[in-house]
Amino acid sequence: MTSSFTRVEDKGEVALIAAGFEDVISPASFDPDHWREQAQPVAAGGRGSAWYIRRTEGDWVLRHYRRGGLAAKVSRDRFRFSGEARVRSFAELRLLDYLKRQALPVPAPVAAWYASAGPGLYRARILIERIVDAQTLLERAHAASDDLLSEAGRVIGRFHGAGLDHVDLNINNILLAPSGVYLVDFDKCAVREAGRKGLNWQQNNLARLRRSVDKELSQWPVSTREDFWGSIKRGYEAQMSALG
Repeated sequence: MTSSFTRVEDKGEVALIAAGFEDVISPASFDPDHWREQAQPVAAGGRGSAWYIRRTEGDWVLRHYRRGGLAAKVSRDRFRFSGEARVRSFAELRLLDYLKRQALPVPAPVAAWYASAGPGLYRARILIERIVDAQTLLERAHAASDDLLSEAGRVIGRFHGAGLDHVDLNINNILLAPSGVYLVDFDKCAVREAGRKGLNWQQNNLARLRRSVDKELSQWPVSTREDFWGSIKRGYEAQMSALG
């Protein structure tokens, strides 16, 4: 899972920059104030801070890593440092690069950053491509056709066929855009067995997505939610059937 990245360090801040962005990214680029009026806070979605970075060449998303659940009560955004190779933003950047090179529909990776946050701790951020005119599956749920839901299922199947274990698969991490269906948010995800189906991690991903559907669409009639999920599952199974 190797590609060409440039590592830049300045005053205790470290950035990993994808090829082609070396002249426009530095550790300072991960501070929203660096971008001034070009940085606009993301209004909704996720548990962490995020900003859209407006650029004439194409917008980016700057995301600050935050903890969830009980861990957030100890520290909202500091993580234990156990080597640069395991820094969460760096791992996600490399994974995005790998998935992009597999021709899977993901945002293009731009750069990742971390800085010391005290002895043995760090904070992290990542810059990625913003998908043009995208909405989450939740935002489009009421208007999503059976064909679109089936396509979402097929896309999930493509990722599973490539061995991608998306540990936080939910209807906020599936984006629908004129250019297609995308998966996003690969923090803590990993590549496992490729070319196989019916594996435990695949079923765990689907179960998590199903819980997300039931939670986020809890006001819908049960039969309507079942139809919604059924369309996703049919597309998924059609894609996975090609694996034999």
